Amino acid sequence: MGTGKAFLKCASIPKSIYQSLHRKRAALYTKTASAFLDTASLANSEAEIEYDSRKQIKYGNAYQAAWGIFSEYCDNTTIHGIKYLGEQKRPILERLFWILVFILSIYACTSLTLNIWDKWNNNPVIVSFAEKSTPVWQIPFPAVTVCSETKARQTIFNFTDAYNKLFSENSTMQMARLSIFFKENQFLTSKRSELYGTTDFLANVGGLLGLFMGVSTLSFVELVYFCTVRLLTNLKMRKR
Repeated sequence: MGTGKAFLKCASIPKSIYQSLHRKRAALYTKTASAFLDTASLANSEAEIEYDSRKQIKYGNAYQAAWGIFSEYCDNTTIHGIKYLGEQKRPILERLFWILVFILSIYACTSLTLNIWDKWNNNPVIVSFAEKSTPVWQIPFPAVTVCSETKARQTIFNFTDAYNKLFSENSTMQMARLSIFFKENQFLTSKRSELYGTTDFLANVGGLLGLFMGVSTLSFVELVYFCTVRLLTNLKMRKR
């Protein structure tokens, strides 16, 4: 009975609605198949490009081998915009656009790096002043240390003459004038601290490289790798 009712419900659906559902299902299948074919063709295209690069490196002349190594580096580097320069099927107009963007990025990054270098080289420290002035009598003076091993000889050093010279009438008046003068004056305390250290300089330069070009420590490692290990591997492959 349940099967019969379901059959009657299906049979009661109008033919136009059934055809519409059928067309939508067919269109969905077509889109899925098209997307799958596009993905497969893209994978095959990338595989062909990689095969052509390796073929140029192994069997081509010096220029073709150099271009193959450059294309391989562009495909694997983490620097922004470089991968568009090494693609073989990239139009020349798009390559010129990315070359211009890359040059402008290098110029902006170099200009800002030179400004940071100038600050780091010419103004490595900064002097900060306190907001409130400090009186002279609150400035701590170094303590006087008397060495007991170097005792004065009374036969040579006359304490009375030294006392009279130090506390004479003229010296007492001079000390009073100095006391009155410095009592009215106050000084601003200052602190000398480092403004740009080596770590700060490298951090600022690294931030600019990452901002304009996406360059990091890994990018330099990749460049060294392709100029040494990968280059030797390709040269050995050409000799076979």
